[in-house]
Amino acid sequence: MNCSALDVTRPSGSVHYPTPPTHPNNMNMKHITAMVAASAAITGSALAQSVTGTLAHWDFVDGVQGQASLAPEKNGIDCVTPKKVYPEGLGYSWSTIDSEDGTYYGANCFGYWNANDCVIFDVNFANEAVGAITEVNFDVGNYGKYTGRYSDWNINEVELRVFKNGTEISSRGQFIATFDDGTASNPWTASSDQTFDVSSLGLTSENGSSDTFRFAIFVTDDKYSSNYSRIALDNFRVNGHVDCVPEPASAALLGLAGFAMLLRRRR
Repeated sequence: MNCSALDVTRPSGSVHYPTPPTHPNNMNMKHITAMVAASAAITGSALAQSVTGTLAHWDFVDGVQGQASLAPEKNGIDCVTPKKVYPEGLGYSWSTIDSEDGTYYGANCFGYWNANDCVIFDVNFANEAVGAITEVNFDVGNYGKYTGRYSDWNINEVELRVFKNGTEISSRGQFIATFDDGTASNPWTASSDQTFDVSSLGLTSENGSSDTFRFAIFVTDDKYSSNYSRIALDNFRVNGHVDCVPEPASAALLGLAGFAMLLRRRR
């Protein structure tokens, strides 16, 4: 029998039961979907810190006469921490003029070089850092102190060596910087600005892995014949890109907190 064809007539005196009202707390699916989407957006905002460009910069600023600062600039990146410059094995260092703006005590020079001496720049990528280092840039110069038959004692060549978590991943002689002699009052010349593309080294960091990248400046073997030679370094920059991604548990808690806040506002 086709029930839709029946003409049902309600008998007189029958009782009409009203449709029960919707409880104010019974939200329809559209509202729930909107709130879940908004909560996801709140969680997503925790993933929003993304930086492309300079990840670490050492400018040797705020130094005093005789000693420039070895601290890095504050980079404002939650998951990338540059460390204080460390001169390994060097006998002394002192301040010199800035390579970019010429201010006093805005750069550092290092002397008494030997074969295993270096200036170290470390950058730590935290567990939540996802990114890669692609380029290193720095200024290097000398004071043209030696002349005549001693001119070979002037350091005109340095090598950048790259390490990840304590293991060297660059090849010896891969990144060599050559530069001209400066003067007794100004070590910087047009050749001081050096840039190296390090993207081929695969300097990457994944979520859940804490990695330390080390960039070390060495004087090449044929250029430390005099322990009294010195070079100036300034504006060491590590460039690339990074996303600061919180751990899943943290992201979930943020999302739940956001969802709870929206439910509270709805009520």
